Amino acid sequence: MTPKSLVHVQITTNLIAEDAVAALLEKATAQIPVSNTPEGSNITFVSVYPPANAFNEKKLRKQLKDELRILQSAGVDTSPSKISIKVLPATDWNRAWKKHFKSFEIQSELLIKPSWSQRKPRKNQKLIVLDPGLSFGTGQHPTTWYCLYQMVKLSKNKGSFLDAGTGTGILSIAAAKLGFSRIHAFDNDPDSTRIATQNAADNGVGDLISFKTRDLDKLKPVVKPQFDLICANIEAGPIISNAEALASRLKPKGALIVAGVLTSQFDEVESKFMKHDLEPIDHHIDGQWHSATFIHIGVTPTKN
Repeated sequence: MTPKSLVHVQITTNLIAEDAVAALLEKATAQIPVSNTPEGSNITFVSVYPPANAFNEKKLRKQLKDELRILQSAGVDTSPSKISIKVLPATDWNRAWKKHFKSFEIQSELLIKPSWSQRKPRKNQKLIVLDPGLSFGTGQHPTTWYCLYQMVKLSKNKGSFLDAGTGTGILSIAAAKLGFSRIHAFDNDPDSTRIATQNAADNGVGDLISFKTRDLDKLKPVVKPQFDLICANIEAGPIISNAEALASRLKPKGALIVAGVLTSQFDEVESKFMKHDLEPIDHHIDGQWHSATFIHIGVTPTKN
């Protein structure tokens, strides 16, 4: 259920710093940012919409100022660096998302659209209807888009699928629509798990996906690999800390799609997985984001 009010947190910055500012907003609020750039302007407005009761405004404003200062000291010009925080009624929230969230395709296999769109899928095209909520993942963020694109490429082999950090459930829903079997998904946020479960049911695939609320940091390495494809569209920190636990769940010749990683952090992520017999077979850089797909070349993951 959409809360009665949300907070519109917006940072005004420039186009060059847009991705870096979006990353710090995402880190501070656990929400996927959206950007609005007036035509012909170098100024862009990066926004998130967390619940009104989720943050102390004074503390959040200070945190954002501190993070912007860190970016500036690292050589990223974030000017004009203007922060705006104000309560937004639910009606305005819905209107804002209708402005930003449009239908889009992943190759010719998937059509992803909000419920208010009248667009129809093409012949043999799988449809996912997904309205933005308070969780990650409408598919338009470059990291989610990359996961979906790679899933379509790898869907010929079907097989089992694990969605680590499911958010809205979009990747698990896509896996079910693409014909993957034995689909498991988890998130450490109970609200995300609830929303993902409902989204799967609304798309007619609720009985094909097992959703759980669990913390990636509490996953232990396993002896018997279980999955042919794993998606981890989460921040670099948890990925690095839990590389062994993720790698141990991947079958030989299975694929791991990693997204949500800043370019400055990717080398460490890659190094961690290569220690566990995973080698990169695809890279994609979009602004500040470095995503990749790894293949498991060994029999079982190695240990440090």
